[in-house]
Amino acid sequence: MFDSHSFKKEGVEELKGAEVAVIGLGTSARTHLSEAAKDYAPESHLELLLLPSREAASRLSQLIERGKRVAAIFYII
Repeated sequence: MFDSHSFKKEGVEELKGAEVAVIGLGTSARTHLSEAAKDYAPESHLELLLLPSREAASRLSQLIERGKRVAAIFYII
């Protein structure tokens, strides 16, 4: 699903059913999304938001307040 600094397609597949997936890339935004994961998202009609984790947490709250179906994965280091 993930390795040291990468989210893989399998991790994004776990978010199926959401309209938006918020992915926190860590406090220094060192994590990245694999190419397979990037390709999978549009195929599954999933909007990805890739942000540093602190910003991702705020955005997640905003989307929930707006009634969006949201999923999230956070890398915290």
